[in-house]
Amino acid sequence: MSFLRSTFKVILHPIFIFVTSQMVWISIAILWVHWFVNAREVIEVMRSSLPLAIESHITITALVVGCILLGMLLVGSIWIFVVSQRQTVSLRQQQAFVSSVTHELRSPLASLKLMIETAETRRLSHDLQAQMLSMAKIDIERLLRLVNQVLLSSRLDRGVEDFSKTAEILNLKTILIQSTERAAWLDPSIQERVEMKCDDDIFVHASINALILIFGNIIENAVKYSPAGTPIKISVEKNQTSIRTTITDQGFGIRSQDMKRIFRLFQRGNIAISKALPGTGVGLFLVKSVTKILGGKVEVSSLGEGFGSSFLVEIPWKGPLHE
Repeated sequence: MSFLRSTFKVILHPIFIFVTSQMVWISIAILWVHWFVNAREVIEVMRSSLPLAIESHITITALVVGCILLGMLLVGSIWIFVVSQRQTVSLRQQQAFVSSVTHELRSPLASLKLMIETAETRRLSHDLQAQMLSMAKIDIERLLRLVNQVLLSSRLDRGVEDFSKTAEILNLKTILIQSTERAAWLDPSIQERVEMKCDDDIFVHASINALILIFGNIIENAVKYSPAGTPIKISVEKNQTSIRTTITDQGFGIRSQDMKRIFRLFQRGNIAISKALPGTGVGLFLVKSVTKILGGKVEVSSLGEGFGSSFLVEIPWKGPLHE
């Protein structure tokens, strides 16, 4: 299976497509020129004996074939242009990703460096040492989270990550609380902002890492892209087939043209880019990829810029689960 997957990726690689298409077009052009020249030679040799209708038919046939081949070349050229444009966009996205990751790494590293230099040059009180160690721990956890997300995105993009082996029966409300606590590094008052409506008896069968990754990224985005102090609402509904979790914020919102794009790897919304908000374009890609692995789906809705956004995560549920 891995061999077929790798072969399929090689066949669909833009360079392979470009080289193959060029070889095919050159071969077709050569064959057409050869056929057309031979047809003209036949006409010249047999001009005296060929009826005018047959000569006209051969000429028209050559003209039609030539027009068809010209059309194929034009379509192929347009297709190559589209592929090259996509590659250019992909390259720009990767460059933007490198720039974003560099910025995301620089801030905690600079903070850690400053704290270490301060500890080396000054005698600090016990309370101040404890405070600096706590801040250093937050920066280190931030770095580890960033590195783990980048590594996981690479594994998911290659289709080699599987969460089924670590699946267990979990209380969804507990997972949502843990996911909320995960965003405390962005806003220490996050617990006061979150309004949660979730019954205590809702359980899911999934990997705890997968669920925290899904809900943690969405809640972190809600904190990151919302004004300080605005509420974040989390509501959970359960039916016969699935569990639907909705996370709504009152943030900057999402433009309609960005609705699908933000779930792609290295993609960010125009509002986030224009406001120079921190981010790497990996989080929502992980959310959609992991949700799909769990057999669910994720959707986003927003009335536009300035009206907040709402993320709906639907995960399959196969009946009552008990601890």
